[in-house]
Amino acid sequence: MSFAQNIQYLRKLRGITQEELSDLVGVSRQSVSKWETGDAFPETEKIMQLCDIFNVSMDVLMRGNAQKYFTENENGCDIGKWQNAPPENKDGEPHSDYAETRESNNPLEMTREEAERVKNFSTLPKRTKRHIKRQIISSAATGIIFAVAAIVYICLGAILNLWHPAWVVFIFALAVAIFTDGIVRKRDCAAVGIMRGLRDSVIVFAAATYLLTGFLCDLWHPAWVIFIAAVILSIIFDIIKEAIKNSRKK
Repeated sequence: MSFAQNIQYLRKLRGITQEELSDLVGVSRQSVSKWETGDAFPETEKIMQLCDIFNVSMDVLMRGNAQKYFTENENGCDIGKWQNAPPENKDGEPHSDYAETRESNNPLEMTREEAERVKNFSTLPKRTKRHIKRQIISSAATGIIFAVAAIVYICLGAILNLWHPAWVVFIFALAVAIFTDGIVRKRDCAAVGIMRGLRDSVIVFAAATYLLTGFLCDLWHPAWVIFIAAVILSIIFDIIKEAIKNSRKK
């Protein structure tokens, strides 16, 4: 079964709607619908939340067969019995901790503690939390960069009446945003991050420089050499990045 089939099966098995699942995960109902049709894929932290909600491993959810997993569970009982009765110990008696933590005999119903754990950011693995923090920082930096670009554009247009060529500032802003994202999103050292950012953003910088040179100096023909230089620099930055990474592994 695919991920889309697994999540649809688990949601129905648990007896909740797409809207209820979206509330548990913290996304829109449309996102859940796209997951189930295979048109979209959740982020890593959402996948981990889904594993907690459905009480399955990531391997079962992403690559396994959820229906087979719940049909052929470790107690050897069929899915109907598993749905209607609490899990039993070796003596055939319900687990004592199960009766204490659940308000009903539905094993797919979350306890208050489980629901709180899903919503609590502090319970996520450190790797996931660092990934989320890097995403937040990168998004905030991108917003600030484009806000500054908008202010610069308005000032150049209003004060110097340079509305036409000044829009190139947004391409420079895009290049800076790509450069920043290359540094922030990854876990490597600062030097590797800088080289990655330069490699990813140099072509956009070249495009902005080419346009600015053409508009201001009318050097459209010779200025295309900038793109050749950008490709060469991109290769050089990538070589330096790999060299730094290899030196750190030794």
